[in-house]
Amino acid sequence: MQLKTRNSPSLLTQLLVGAFIIISLLSISLAWLINQLHVQQSFNQQTEALMADIPTAIEAVKKHIDNPSQGVLDTPENPIDFLMVSCDKNHKQIWSSHLANRRNLVNTCNEYRKVKHKQPPYYVKLTDGKTYLIYPLELETQKQHVTLLVLKDAGGFSLEYQQFSQQTYIQLGVILLLTSLFLAAMAYWGIRPFRRMINELNQIKKGNTTHLNQHYPREFKGTVNALNQLLLQSAAQQERYKNTINDLAHSLKTRLSSIRALIEDTDNENKQNNILEQVYQMDDMVKYHLKRALLGRKSLIDESTKISEVIDQLVPILHKLYQERDISFTSYIDKKVTFPCNKDDLTELCGNLLENAFRLCISKVHFEAKRNKKSFYFSVEDDGPGIPDELKTKILQRGFRADTQHAGTGLGLAICKEIVDTYGGELNITTSKFDGAKIEIKIPVT
Repeated sequence: MQLKTRNSPSLLTQLLVGAFIIISLLSISLAWLINQLHVQQSFNQQTEALMADIPTAIEAVKKHIDNPSQGVLDTPENPIDFLMVSCDKNHKQIWSSHLANRRNLVNTCNEYRKVKHKQPPYYVKLTDGKTYLIYPLELETQKQHVTLLVLKDAGGFSLEYQQFSQQTYIQLGVILLLTSLFLAAMAYWGIRPFRRMINELNQIKKGNTTHLNQHYPREFKGTVNALNQLLLQSAAQQERYKNTINDLAHSLKTRLSSIRALIEDTDNENKQNNILEQVYQMDDMVKYHLKRALLGRKSLIDESTKISEVIDQLVPILHKLYQERDISFTSYIDKKVTFPCNKDDLTELCGNLLENAFRLCISKVHFEAKRNKKSFYFSVEDDGPGIPDELKTKILQRGFRADTQHAGTGLGLAICKEIVDTYGGELNITTSKFDGAKIEIKIPVT
C-alpha cells in the first residue's frame, strides 16, 4: 500500500503568516486604542474649555430653574447663548437655552438617558436631525438637583476625529510594512540553519560527504551531534559487518578444506572424530563472529558501566584458567568511575586485554582506571616479553597473530580497536613499568 502525501506549506511560510496575523491584530488594536484615547482627550479638552466659558451662564441657569416663571421651556427672552438643556432626576426636560429653543431641541433628556451609562463622549441625534456631543454637569439649585446638558454640534468633532484616525492608520500601515520586511528578513535568517542542514543531508545522501559540519547555532549542536553519531555508527557498522563476513568466510573456507581433505583421506582411522572437531570449530567460529558483529554499537542513549564491577567478574575466571601459574593481579580503580559504554562492549574490551595479559605475563598483571576532565582512562600492563615496536601497528590489524604458540584467531586486539574507535577513543601500546606490554585506552568525555 502506498501512502498518499500532500504538499504542506513550508515552515518559513507558516512563521511569516502567523507572525503577520499577530502583528496586524496588535497594530489594529493599537490604532483603535490610540483613536479612543484621542477622542477622550479631545472631549476632556473641550469640556474644560466650555467650563471656563460658562460659569456666569450656570448662575443664570440656576436662577431660571429656581424661578419657573422665568425659566419655562419656550421663553423667548432667554438671554443665554449656549446650547443648554436641564433635566430633573426623572430625565424630564425642565429648561432650555435660547439657542436650544430656536432649534426646537425637545426630548433631549430622554436621549441622554439612553447613552449616559456608556463611556464618554456622548453622541445623540436630536429632533433637528443633527448629531450633538453632550457634556453633562451636575448642579444643585436652591430647590432641586438637576443635570445640565451642554450641547455641541458633533460635525466638527467628527471631522477632526476622522482626519486623526486616517493619519493614525496610515502611520501604523507604514510601521506594519517596515515591521513585516524586518520580520521576513529575520525569519529567513532564522530558517537558514534548517535549509543548510537539508542541503548537507542531501550531499550525504549523494555520497559527497560523510557528516554534518559544526557551524550551526548553539541550539542545533545536540541535533547535529546526534545525526553525526548516527552516520558514524552506520558507517562503522557496515564496515564491521563487512569485516565479520570476510573473516567468517575465510575461517569457514579453511575448515571446509580440512573437512574435504579428511573425507578424501582413506587411511585416517579417526576420520569421523576429526570431522566432528572441525564442525564444532566451525560452529564456535560462527557464534564468535555473530557476537563480534553486535559489539561496538554505540547508542544515542547515554549508557555507562562501572568498570569495577566488570573487573570483579573477569579476574576470578582468569585466575581459575591460569591457576597453575600463580599470577599476581593488582589494580587501582576509582570506584566512582563509570565508562560511557554499554556493559557488553566494556566486558569484551577488558576481557580481551586481561586474557592477553594473563596468558603472556610471567607473574604480574596490573590494571588501572581513572578519569580526568578530558577523558576516561584505563590500562592493562604485565611483566611479559612485551611487544616490539615494529609489531605495535600490525598487531591491531585483523587476523595478525604475534603469539603463534597459542591457539587463537588473531582478532582480539583488532576487535578492541574497533570498539574503542566506535566511542571516539584511542588505543595505544607502550612499555609497562614491569618491562612488559602496556595497553592504554582513552575515551573522551562528551
